Amino acid sequence: MWHWPLTYVGHNFGTDYIGYPYTGFLAMSLMCIMLGTILTYITLKSGSIWPAAIMHAVSNVSPSILICFIDSEKAVGWHAQSVLTFPLNTLPMLVFAVFFFLRYARKSEAVAKG
Repeated sequence: MWHWPLTYVGHNFGTDYIGYPYTGFLAMSLMCIMLGTILTYITLKSGSIWPAAIMHAVSNVSPSILICFIDSEKAVGWHAQSVLTFPLNTLPMLVFAVFFFLRYARKSEAVAKG
């Protein structure tokens, strides 16, 4: 919910998409849960917050860097397209999040059993 005010004003996806702003809230929430799972695993595995902090920064800036390589005429309306392509863009993140969650859950279960 921390990101919802920025999503509402169009920072993440713009304002001209189907279901505005609620589908944006849902998309941002799902992405944060998936990324949070990955960052938590990285923090626990490394024993430091720094690898996760760096990965979070890279995650935040990646769309801005990629848009620099797109022709400016094609870049118009890219926010609206990002909601429509959200499932395709986040599928790899979902796969990693599930993998890391299951891996950590198995390790926690083994530790609990002794």
